[in-house]
Amino acid sequence: IKPRKLAPGQWTVRRSLVLPPSSNFVYHRRLKDPANVNHCIQYSLYLGNSADRDLRAKILLLAQMTNEPAFNQLRTIEQLGYIVFSGASFSDSWAGYSILVQSEKDCQYLEGRIEHFLNTFEKTLDEMSEEDFEGHKRAVSNKRIEKLHNLTQESNRFWKHTSSDAYDFFQADEDARHVEALTKVDLQVMYADYFLPSSPHRAKISVHLIAQAK
Repeated sequence: IKPRKLAPGQWTVRRSLVLPPSSNFVYHRRLKDPANVNHCIQYSLYLGNSADRDLRAKILLLAQMTNEPAFNQLRTIEQLGYIVFSGASFSDSWAGYSILVQSEKDCQYLEGRIEHFLNTFEKTLDEMSEEDFEGHKRAVSNKRIEKLHNLTQESNRFWKHTSSDAYDFFQADEDARHVEALTKVDLQVMYADYFLPSSPHRAKISVHLIAQAK
């Protein structure tokens, strides 16, 4: 094959949108299908660079903690829509957290309910027992170091780290190791600084897809 190393000028530059602290952006777009009655909102918080091991661990742990409460509040109790998702959001350099809701209710209302949930979860985190906190840590660690079931899963993981130009083949093990070192105070500080709508450090962008039928 006789490969040769690319010159720095030939390297692909991977870019992600970096939101400044205290930003609060909303992007509106009307859906093309005139018969669609469902609006959709993706509410995203920018938290930093995805290569930051400690940051990744905190995001994964907070995503684990909010997964069931967010679904229960927004989907089961408030019945905002059939599709409700919350979780970590990673790309080439973006590290964040997102909540997505598809609903017949308008996006401004959905945004308000999402922010209400984020505000109320602070109390849930503050009152969480050490036993429950350690249980969430174990859950994240077990997911990250879970044995791959077949060669397809293993090769897909390797190709993902190759095609992203990150070559971070030990990412899952490092995630688990960094999660184990986290304390409840670590999560409380991060949540207050980067998740609460009232925080001056928070950086947020939400995409509102508006249904024509409404």
